[in-house]
Amino acid sequence: MIFGAGASHDSMPFPHQERYRSKEFRPPLADELFAPRDCFRSVWLKYPIEGILPHLLGGSVESKLEMLRRGAELDSAILRQLAAVKFYLRDIIHTCDVEWKKLLGAASNYSGFLDDVESWRQSTKNVKEIFLVTFNYDTLLEDALTRSLRIAKHFKNLSDYLLGPYKVIKLHGSINWAHRVSRPPDLDHAPTKVEEVNDFIIKNVANLEKTSASRKTYTSFPVTQ
Repeated sequence: MIFGAGASHDSMPFPHQERYRSKEFRPPLADELFAPRDCFRSVWLKYPIEGILPHLLGGSVESKLEMLRRGAELDSAILRQLAAVKFYLRDIIHTCDVEWKKLLGAASNYSGFLDDVESWRQSTKNVKEIFLVTFNYDTLLEDALTRSLRIAKHFKNLSDYLLGPYKVIKLHGSINWAHRVSRPPDLDHAPTKVEEVNDFIIKNVANLEKTSASRKTYTSFPVTQ
């Protein structure tokens, strides 16, 4: 089963109730990732993306980012800004993820869908595993799986995504995943504050070595593509 951005964007089960129509924190579609929402604009100021931001407003974000990636091979400034985009994406989607769950009150279309899938799985004896493939960075799917009384799948480590009958495949990464990075040997002292760590990684991205992905620790590089 494959989930695109629309699965989270339309995850609210009661869209016609006026008090729940909050566009500010609705999980964005790909072409809305750089929309001028108030909660997004505040994050623009945190990271040095102003140089490439005009190129990312509107249209196909994926194709524009790919074009910028090719340019980054010859321009270290673009490479640093693309690194900053990873932190930007993590922060805005984390904000939407948290605030949207508050609006939903844990009741999402993911929950109802997964309940129907589990009913089908239990009634079909020859189905042992369900593969849930998502292109989304948010954790709405994981939250629904965890809260489900019938499934109750937990995500404490990366290996948990592939344990049990429900396998969760996040092709683009996740806001709660990260690569650990090594500190260059010639650095006198490592930054300790979150903002300092982020700034250090962005400025030195060309010279940092990334390890395998792990759960996020705030001293790591976001796993977003």
